[in-house]
Amino acid sequence: MRKHLSLLMEQNRLSPADLVEPQRSPVKPANRFSLQESSATDSTASRLANRIDRNVAAIPEAGTDDPTVSATTLAEYTFCPRAGILTHEKSYSDPEEEMPSLSLLPWYEKDAIEEAYGRSVYELFWLLVAFVVGLVVLSILPLPNLAYLLLMFVGATAWLHFTRNALVTWRELGKRRLSIRMAVQRDPNPNKLVPQPVDWFGLLLAGYEARRPEGVLRDEKRKLVGKPRRILQKGGMTIPVHRINKTDGKILPQHVVRVIAHCHLVEATEGTHCPFAIILFGNTYKGITVPNTVGNREHFYSMLERVRKMINDSKDGERQPPAPAVASMCQECPHGRPRPASEADKTIRYNEPLDPYLLVNGRRTIFHCDCGDRFRWKPEHRANQRLRRPS
Repeated sequence: MRKHLSLLMEQNRLSPADLVEPQRSPVKPANRFSLQESSATDSTASRLANRIDRNVAAIPEAGTDDPTVSATTLAEYTFCPRAGILTHEKSYSDPEEEMPSLSLLPWYEKDAIEEAYGRSVYELFWLLVAFVVGLVVLSILPLPNLAYLLLMFVGATAWLHFTRNALVTWRELGKRRLSIRMAVQRDPNPNKLVPQPVDWFGLLLAGYEARRPEGVLRDEKRKLVGKPRRILQKGGMTIPVHRINKTDGKILPQHVVRVIAHCHLVEATEGTHCPFAIILFGNTYKGITVPNTVGNREHFYSMLERVRKMINDSKDGERQPPAPAVASMCQECPHGRPRPASEADKTIRYNEPLDPYLLVNGRRTIFHCDCGDRFRWKPEHRANQRLRRPS
């Protein structure tokens, strides 16, 4: 036996301590699923997962000469490189709100909506009282017929104006209040890699807390900025929320790039986990999640590098972004929408006005647009079809 052991040690270069069986302490039933064992198992599973999953290359830090890029510029560049360049050169940033109508009314906060709805009902009540009082006063005033008719006309016009506005406000707030009452708790699974339908007030019922970003989020190392409409917080998760004007529920590539940029900014500035972003549709509370997956992050990194290179090349005059390959992309683009030419309304590039690229219609009215002024061409916008270059 000793000869056999010495032969094994010599062949495998083992020490005597390696051949000693480690002592095993008995496992008590109460400690069978202890926290330490669970942590060790999770750690092993995590290591195995990292061997299988394709790792995402970390986003590189920006160079000294690289420009600061906004999430809006990334989205516009994804839609059309020329739109991205125009957005960057005009220093356009994310707007405070993206509401199709009645943007001054509360939208995201339940308590604010309930309070505003109560005020609108109160206002309608006093408008009704004012109408009755006005009729009584007019009936007892000894006025000539002409003065009586004039006063009645002015009073009725003013009353109808304020009443119409109050009714529109009351109706809109009523719709939002109804959405609150009909909301059903909906908590999206953060581990799902596919989009999930959501409802804003359903998220609030599920325990998410909403807040408005105090300012623009900045990642100074990557020179990236952006501002979500709202930020949802639950546990260790932070979820950026963006709203688009589309109401058909169709998500386009530029929407995905923007919200994944918001996910990166939230994680970089707040140090929290961001498994997905949320996009709300138009003037509704319906939306969808955009998972912060490996593929989406890689696409965001790629677009960030490409837009930086295009901005530098365009600024140095080496290369300009080409025109869209599909003319239909320009038909509704705001950068190509014509407007009457005037000295006070010029296209601005890096705070410097550009000479207009003039177009005229059949009445010899002069027009121009941002994209035409910047790239010296006639965009295929729907309103440009009957315009031509002056002879």
